[in-house]
Parts: sequence; structure tokens; C-alpha cells
Amino acid sequence: MTLKMNSTKIIRAFALCIFSVSIFLFLADATLNYSQWLPSRDLRKFFNMTREDSLSNWISSIIQVSLACIAFLNAFVVSKLNLPRWKVWAWIGVGALFFQLALDDGTKLHERMGSGLQSLFPWYPSFAWQISFGVVYGTAGLAMFIFLLQEFRSRNLFKFVWISILLIVISQGMDFCEGLDDLFYVPAGAMLHMDPGDLLHFSKTTEEMLELWGFMFMGVALLKYFFLQIGKFKNLQEEVIA
Repeated sequence: MTLKMNSTKIIRAFALCIFSVSIFLFLADATLNYSQWLPSRDLRKFFNMTREDSLSNWISSIIQVSLACIAFLNAFVVSKLNLPRWKVWAWIGVGALFFQLALDDGTKLHERMGSGLQSLFPWYPSFAWQISFGVVYGTAGLAMFIFLLQEFRSRNLFKFVWISILLIVISQGMDFCEGLDDLFYVPAGAMLHMDPGDLLHFSKTTEEMLELWGFMFMGVALLKYFFLQIGKFKNLQEEVIA
């Protein structure tokens, strides 16, 4: 009972922290940066959610590292439960994927590579990195999806993964539209009687916020699984002692 109560508090705190931070980042961008409440241009950059060197991007990387750590913890606990060895390696793979995503975000890897690849795909209407990195991350994400479906389906946890993936897919769809710019935001701005620049900026900040929410739901699923496995491990230890 104590483990269940503590785990519930930890999971709620984890989710509330990410949700609160995402709202703060969105509002800070809208006020301190975009509305120029801060007089310093350099300080405004710090709160600009659309920049890769912003506070938002740093926090996103930290969250992804935390997801990687939870996945690695799951691998460790699973290894102690005498479950099939491939599940341990699968969890290590999940952790490695999130760690790579964090590394990508922190180093602007896909943006840098995308700039170099743009000339190779002149026909592609959006960002070139979506072709190369999209295939790699998409394949890895599909493998993770299949594994988590198998692991979570019987534990009523997969709904969190569904929500996470839905939010991330929506955010990536918005990212694709951002690359279209003149083809999308100019006519959309005219239709909504908004400045295309305003529309583009807040589309990007909304995209970043949805991505953080996607990570939040994924983290909830991973943490719930972790505490379930910890409970099984404790029961196993008690049986051995008895």
C-alpha cells in the first residue's frame, strides 16, 4: 500500500511538473519574449521557445534524458525478474532512443544536418531533415511502439502511450507545416486576419508545448510500469525469504 501511495505521488508530481513548466514556458515566450516585456534582446532569446538555444529546448532535453533513465531503470528491474532477456535489451533500446533524442535536441543535430541535406532534396517542400532523420526516428519509434504495445496492453498503460504518440505526431505535423511557410501561413493568416509571422511563431510554440505534453504522458506510462515491476520484485523477494 505504501509503495502504491508513494508511486502515485511521484507520478503525479512528475506530470504536474512538466505540465506546469510547459505552461510557464509558453506564457513566458508570449510575454517576456514576443511581447518584449524584457528590454534585452539576448534575454528574450532565452525565453524564445522557437530557438534551439532557449530554456525550452534545454528543458526538453532534460525531460528526454529523464525518460531514458526511467527506461534504463525498467531494463534493470526486468533483468531481476527472470523475464526473457530480449525484454531487457528492448528496454535498453527504448532508453537509447530517448537519450539520442535528447542529444539531438541539445546539439541541434537534425537542424545542422538538415541544412546540409537541403540541396540534395530541392523537391521536398518542408525541412530536409524530416526525410533523413524522419525515417530513422520513425523506424525506431515504430519498433518502440510495437514493444510497448506488447508490454503495456495487458496492464492498462498503453492509453498513455497512445496519447503521447498522438501529441507528438500532431507536433511533427505542425513542424512540417512550418517548413511550408508561404504556402501555409500566409494564406492561413489572411483567412484568420492575423499576421503570418504571429501565426508562425505561436504555431511553433504550440508545437513545442504539445511535444512536452507527449513526453509527459510517455513518462507517466514508463513510471507506472517501473513501479509495477518494483512491486513484483518485492513480492518475489518476499517469497524467496519465506
